[in-house]
Amino acid sequence: LQAGKDALQQIVDAITAGASISVQTDSEHILFNISGGNSAMLIGKRGQTLDAIQYLVEKIVNRQNDDRIRVLVDIEGYLKNRKDNLKQLAGRLAEKVKRTGKPAAAGQMNAHDRRIVHMVLKDDPAVRTQSMGEGTYRNLMIFPKKNTQKKKAT
Repeated sequence: LQAGKDALQQIVDAITAGASISVQTDSEHILFNISGGNSAMLIGKRGQTLDAIQYLVEKIVNRQNDDRIRVLVDIEGYLKNRKDNLKQLAGRLAEKVKRTGKPAAAGQMNAHDRRIVHMVLKDDPAVRTQSMGEGTYRNLMIFPKKNTQKKKAT
């Protein structure tokens, strides 16, 4: 935990000045909250800098642990805002797919963002989601589910 916080502080200090880090832990993950400094520089375009920072800190924290600990790095509530926006996007795209009967692309997303969309739409009986492509930023597609039951004439 301390190694992760120290490493994160060094990374943050190299990018911006005046940022402070607080830590929250539970049995499943460690959440590092960053406040102050130039948050836009730390988040980066579409959260890519934040993703890279989180990846590095997670590698440092788990380097000497037998049990993998999930590490999250949040900057002034960015993760919650991103999750809310992804839920809204998933809902809008699912409605479009239902209305048109044609697949819709949610665009390139990292694994964390794709998982949020998959989870939001997993219980929707009219659509299914699928990650397409290769690499870190794969495309997420939303497809209409085929109607397998024939309507009975009464």
